[in-house]
Amino acid sequence: MRLPEFLRQVSAGIGLDPARYQKESQFVVDAVKTCAQLTVSMAVGMEAGNPTGMPRQGDGGRYSLCYQGAVLVSRNVSPRGPGEREITLLITPTVRDFKTPPKSWTDGDQFSVIVFYTLDAEHPLNSAGQGANMIVSAKIDRAK
Repeated sequence: MRLPEFLRQVSAGIGLDPARYQKESQFVVDAVKTCAQLTVSMAVGMEAGNPTGMPRQGDGGRYSLCYQGAVLVSRNVSPRGPGEREITLLITPTVRDFKTPPKSWTDGDQFSVIVFYTLDAEHPLNSAGQGANMIVSAKIDRAK
C-alpha cells in the first residue's frame, strides 16, 4: 500500500512533519486491509434482519470500522491540539457500474477510501474546498 508515501508527499507540500502522523498512517493502512477482507457473504450474514444495513448488535466486531463512514483517525490514535491538522478517513462501499449507489456492504465488490488532512482539529469533516488537503482517494477491490 502506498498510503505512507502519499502522506509524506502531501505533508511536505503543506509544511507538516509526516513523522508526526505515522500512527494515523498505520491505522488507515490496517483499516483498508481489514475492510478489503469483508466479503459480500460475510456482510449479508452480519446485516441479516437489520433494515438499517448495519451489522446486528455485536456482529460488526472487527469490521465495525468499515461501517462508520467517517473515521476521525487522529482522534482515535493521536489526538491533536487546537489549530493542528488531523487526518480523517472516509470509507464506503461502492459498485463498479455507478448506476445505483450501494445500500450496504452487501452490494458491490469494491469500496471507496478518501483520506485527508482536516483544516484543523475543530473542523474534522470539512471538505477539500474548505481547506482540507487530500492525501488519497481510491477504490479498493474486496475479497470475493
